[in-house]
Amino acid sequence: MAKKKQKAAGEKPKKKVRAVELDDEDDDFDDGDGDDFVAPRKPSRNDAYTGMLLIGLVCLIGATVLLLLDSNDMTAAPLVNPTVTVPALATPPAAPAL
Repeated sequence: MAKKKQKAAGEKPKKKVRAVELDDEDDDFDDGDGDDFVAPRKPSRNDAYTGMLLIGLVCLIGATVLLLLDSNDMTAAPLVNPTVTVPALATPPAAPAL
């Protein structure tokens, strides 16, 4: 098995970076060496999880608005106690004699 390199105590792990390509039209000079890249930059931190967080935030705000609208409808008119009428029980017919 191959041995892995051991890092020095103060050495930081390397981060992956991407190079950004320049537009040729915006260059003030062209030295002809074909090197049209600038120093690497950090990758963007926005990914699918950021989008999911944004969707969740919109859903929570929408649910809060609907809850407030529903509670305003409930408190607009005073509640009236329901009235229940129960019909009287009919007397059962007489049982036939045996």
